[in-house]
Amino acid sequence: MGAGVLAVALFASTEDGYYGDETTHWGHATKDGGTEVLLVLFSIPTVIAIAFIVLGLRRKSASPMWVVPAFAIYGATILSAYVALAGGH
Repeated sequence: MGAGVLAVALFASTEDGYYGDETTHWGHATKDGGTEVLLVLFSIPTVIAIAFIVLGLRRKSASPMWVVPAFAIYGATILSAYVALAGGH
């Protein structure tokens, strides 16, 4: 999960070939506002990934009652962040 967040963050920092003037995917996605939305879309999966890392270091296993929904929320938000960064031309 941490690698997924890192991969999307690295994608955000790469140049968007549509412009040809060193505009990054992040710059394109936030040029008309939307910075707050992207920050939330990055923050939620980051917090969930950190929580899973911390839980992985504990000896006692976590309850599936919240692990399954957290994994689903992680997937939805990380995919939404990627779509927001990649689309919109």
